[in-house]
Amino acid sequence: MPRLLLVNEATMGVGHLGHGRVSDVMLEVMPERGWTVEVLPLPEPGRLGRMAKRGWPVLRRWDADLSQVRWHLTYGWSVRRRILQRLAAAPGVDVVFVHTHSVAFLLPHRSNVPVVLSVDVGTRALRRYELWRRWTRATDVSQWVTDLLEKWAIERHQATLAWTRWTQQGLPTQRNTHVWHPGITAARSPAGPGERRRLLFVGGRFEAKGGYFLLDVLTPLLRAGQVQLDVVTQDEVTTDLPNVTVRRLGPGPELDDLFARAGLLLLASIGEGVPWVILEALRVGTPVLASDVGGNREVIGECGWILPLGEVSAWRSAVQSYLDLDEAGRTALSDRCRERVLEQFDAEVNADRLDGFLRELSAR
Repeated sequence: MPRLLLVNEATMGVGHLGHGRVSDVMLEVMPERGWTVEVLPLPEPGRLGRMAKRGWPVLRRWDADLSQVRWHLTYGWSVRRRILQRLAAAPGVDVVFVHTHSVAFLLPHRSNVPVVLSVDVGTRALRRYELWRRWTRATDVSQWVTDLLEKWAIERHQATLAWTRWTQQGLPTQRNTHVWHPGITAARSPAGPGERRRLLFVGGRFEAKGGYFLLDVLTPLLRAGQVQLDVVTQDEVTTDLPNVTVRRLGPGPELDDLFARAGLLLLASIGEGVPWVILEALRVGTPVLASDVGGNREVIGECGWILPLGEVSAWRSAVQSYLDLDEAGRTALSDRCRERVLEQFDAEVNADRLDGFLRELSAR
């Protein structure tokens, strides 16, 4: 049986919901296709690594401390050491699969073991959202160095799998890149439209995911009792609005049930890659109202509403449009959501594509 070494930055305590789900999907579908999947644990950087990425507060204000570059070098060195130690200690790996590519910038090219990188968002596209710091002239320098590292990593390895066309177009090079998404397993039981007036927000960073913006949008509807909002986040949420329930849940049956019961998922992020949470909703027939960032438009298609962030009236109008749908309209929309997942993001179908691709690489 061919052996796949799965390296995921989520095991280092970085990354978000979708990063961890990549491992879940690969462990579920690839053994069915004859692969032995080994997940390589990645330790946090040591004391020297933590010092290297700590930075200099005086320069941080202007983003002149090269924090982005230092992050990639620090984590990249840790990942490089761990992978090379594993390959030296126990040969027999046929393919190394790394998600996400940003921790593999220092991984050397290997002619005997193909390395495949997986990416949901390029570094420049993510940095442009200014999720952590504003973009300055110093950022231009930092991003230029990062672009070189990213381009070097993509071009010296056998393949990079971009989750969407938007992802691929945002990379500094398209050489050796292919559009492929790990997909999501189909819902275990068929579901129809959720409860019309039950809305859902799921996001690890409440403010950055547009949580407070959504509360502004929904304020009149919440106060009038026309909708209720379930908020799933690990952050503290400050609000005195009625009909809002805050839950601290991780992946599992309780969260799956919320997706299925919701009539509409709301995602007003100021920046995204390719959000896994959208697929969690679509696969159970829950449409999505999302901001026009990242790969949202490409993933959602005709299964919801894509809106510019910050326009409260437009978002409120879209929510009302959803509430005004009759039962036939809601059922048709729900059916489209499930069909889209089966057509574009079915883990079984996408695993067949990956299986053939990896076997071809390994055979070379």
